[in-house]
Amino acid sequence: MQKNKEEYMTIKELSKYYYINLELNKIENRIKELESTIISSSKISEIMVDSSHNGDPVSQYAEKHLKLITKYVSQKEKLIDEEIKLNNYIQKVDDIEVRNIIRLRFLELKSWDDVGKEMICDRTTAYKKLINYLRKEK
Repeated sequence: MQKNKEEYMTIKELSKYYYINLELNKIENRIKELESTIISSSKISEIMVDSSHNGDPVSQYAEKHLKLITKYVSQKEKLIDEEIKLNNYIQKVDDIEVRNIIRLRFLELKSWDDVGKEMICDRTTAYKKLINYLRKEK
């Protein structure tokens, strides 16, 4: 029985999720940073209550930050959708060892050395187990 494309992945596709999670973390940090910048503004309450201060540089600064935050949140939502796809794939992996390797590497962002340590094997052994599983699944 041949599987659908959604039922298996390649190492290249899985690696994409590693970078998606890195980007998610960076976006979350950037959003927090921007929010704290806006909140620390002494005129934030005026901006929220009365938007007639469009000529005020502090108001303009805060509005630009809010727009940027909105863009980051939108980006974050798209990345979360991708992460959901990975989680759905992981749930279908029948080999518990491979499932743990995928989770450690691509969701927890561990290095291959750390994955090997946690799986009590060499980094190359963990990688090869994943590659062999993916080849078998295809």
